Amino acid sequence: MSAPLETATNPKDFKLKTRGLHHAAYLTKDMDKTIDFYHNLLNMPLVVTLALPEPDPFAGEIPVRGDVAGTRHYFFDCGQGASLAFFSWNESFGDIDPDLGVMHHISLNVETVDELYALKEKLEAHGISVTKVIDHFFCKSIYFRDPNGLYLEYSSSTIEYHEDKPFLEDPEPLDEAVKALGNKLSDYKTQFREGHNFVDPNNKKH
Repeated sequence: MSAPLETATNPKDFKLKTRGLHHAAYLTKDMDKTIDFYHNLLNMPLVVTLALPEPDPFAGEIPVRGDVAGTRHYFFDCGQGASLAFFSWNESFGDIDPDLGVMHHISLNVETVDELYALKEKLEAHGISVTKVIDHFFCKSIYFRDPNGLYLEYSSSTIEYHEDKPFLEDPEPLDEAVKALGNKLSDYKTQFREGHNFVDPNNKKH
């Protein structure tokens, strides 16, 4: 159990303790090959499978590249609680230049949802535009941009997920995902819940 959060009287004075990388998100034009490469070749277990809803419930709200509606978002465990994540590419993301890379956003890890709210208040006190807290059902997140235009997310995991207990929400996983996950699909596949809701700030259950 984590210690109670010590918040500053002035939100600007809150001192955040970032717990390293939560995930780094990239784009892929071939998710099956991506699964085979990371899960099978590099031994990074597939631990989260998401199918994002259509239409995008956060269009214009989350400052990220492209329209994620209808895309898949798969996460691979790269150790120490961090993941490499991939969105399935669509034309709204623009062309992929292999020399420039396929980066989408970086998510940094905070230990508790309370810290997430305190960070949101601190950023807003410094004049930075921040999204509402969003519930992705396996983590809660806020999104904003740094001075360079980099898409940043801070996340706090709300459930335990790992190689032996993945979070599987894609209702129609790709063939390579089916092969990679085996019996875990029937054991851990969750009901898709028209997902990724804004969190009511008056109801911070976590």
